[in-house]
Amino acid sequence: MRFRMLPGLIVVLAAAIALVMPFPPPAPTPVREPSAARRESSVDDQLRRRVDEWITRNGLNEYGDPQGTMYTGSTPLFDERTGAVKDRYQYILEQHPELRDDGSRKR
Repeated sequence: MRFRMLPGLIVVLAAAIALVMPFPPPAPTPVREPSAARRESSVDDQLRRRVDEWITRNGLNEYGDPQGTMYTGSTPLFDERTGAVKDRYQYILEQHPELRDDGSRKR
């Protein structure tokens, strides 16, 4: 007689487990920069290429900082106090103004 109740008990236990188990987490949403960050950069193409090459040559992250650098809010481009978003190249050039000089200026 005990074994006849076993299938029903299994169903009840499975239902109870399903009720207390959390749902799987939602798929991560890709991080999008605010629309202001997607606007055209005021930095010309030649300077952008020079900055990108400098980053690659020195093994830096996309913001011109050492690999593994952590940022509040996950990006140094967003100012949480004001809500303003900087252009990535403008940020890098503020941190490394020497990149503006392509060596062609006479001294």
